[in-house]
Amino acid sequence: MGFWDTVGKASKAVGEFALDEAKQAKGRSSEYSQEMPSKGDRELARIVISDLSRTPLRSMAARKELRNRGIQDNQDIKNLAR
Repeated sequence: MGFWDTVGKASKAVGEFALDEAKQAKGRSSEYSQEMPSKGDRELARIVISDLSRTPLRSMAARKELRNRGIQDNQDIKNLAR
C-alpha cells in the first residue's frame, strides 16, 4: 500500500465521520426546534444566555422561537432572563 492510498483512506474516514456528526447535529437541532414552542419567554431567554457556550444549537433554537414571538433585541432577552 502506498502513501497516497493511506492518505485516501484517511480522508474517506474523516469525511464519513464529519457526515455522521452533521446528521447528528441536524437531528438535535430538529429536536430543540420542536421543544422550544412549549417554553415560556423567560425560560427561552435563560436558555439563550446560559446555553450559548455549552449547547449553541439549543441556544439558537430558543433565540429563533423568541424572534417568532416578536422579541428580537438582545437587551430585551437579557431583561427577560433576570
